[in-house]
Amino acid sequence: MDLRQVREELNLTQKGIAETLGIGLTTWKNYESAKRKPPKEIVEKVECLLRDYRESRDHEMDTGDTYDEEDIKEYLLSALEEKGALKPVFVDLVNLYMQMWKTSLELERDIE
Repeated sequence: MDLRQVREELNLTQKGIAETLGIGLTTWKNYESAKRKPPKEIVEKVECLLRDYRESRDHEMDTGDTYDEEDIKEYLLSALEEKGALKPVFVDLVNLYMQMWKTSLELERDIE
């Protein structure tokens, strides 16, 4: 598994994925550069993140469903809560993501 490629598919920075996994940034960088082999539990967490991301993306593409800001934020927060990770740092990341999502929509409208 190419950890850099997975991280980029998830649209996460190295810092973002390290925080999501609950590990240090240097630790993640060592895994990504293959200086250290990640333990089985980290590999499983990364695989789970990727599977959840792909299922969500595929569902949206299959159903043509569109979601508004509140739907997305509620989904992300409930997913964190379900995994026992509803911590301030992750809530902050969700809020930051929502700000970037709104900016992205505005840019798309401007380009059109």
